Amino acid sequence: MGSTRFPGKVMADLDGKPMIGHLLDELKKCRRVDKVIVAIPDRQGEAPKPVLEQYLSSYINWGDFHIVQGPENDVAGRFKIALGRFPCDYFIRVCADSPLITAKEIDDLAKQQGSWLAQAELPANTRFGQPQIVKTEVFLKALPFFDDYDREHVTTFFTRRLVVDTPEDLDYVRRWIEFSKLLS
Repeated sequence: MGSTRFPGKVMADLDGKPMIGHLLDELKKCRRVDKVIVAIPDRQGEAPKPVLEQYLSSYINWGDFHIVQGPENDVAGRFKIALGRFPCDYFIRVCADSPLITAKEIDDLAKQQGSWLAQAELPANTRFGQPQIVKTEVFLKALPFFDDYDREHVTTFFTRRLVVDTPEDLDYVRRWIEFSKLLS
């Protein structure tokens, strides 16, 4: 909702329904997903109730659908809160601003859990904005190495290129080396 380039984008109308509604309806079709957790900014105490929170409350009646609230400017921190409330070995990260993700994509990733691909330490799918299966233990180990960009985009720490063209790239590679020591 707080996007600087497109404020409120997840609630933007898409064929008569908010964009996030298309994604949630598709996630309802998943056969290999135990729970759907939407990690939103903590806006408790605001009156009236924020529009996203109001809209999401209509999905609460759907089985294993949950809302977790956390820091507005720290999406990765919200993931940490969600993982604390709903422990799991792996999770699948889905972006709310990607309304064309299909249940088949999610089920295919979930099917990989336990396979050689999911046993890898890093997220399996590295296309930006696409769903990714993430090993919870690795995510939590990497979290202290995230910069502000990684905290906003959750899995970019794992998918950035390891080429040094700028001082910022060098900083990233240094953080990557420190993180890598934890994995060995």
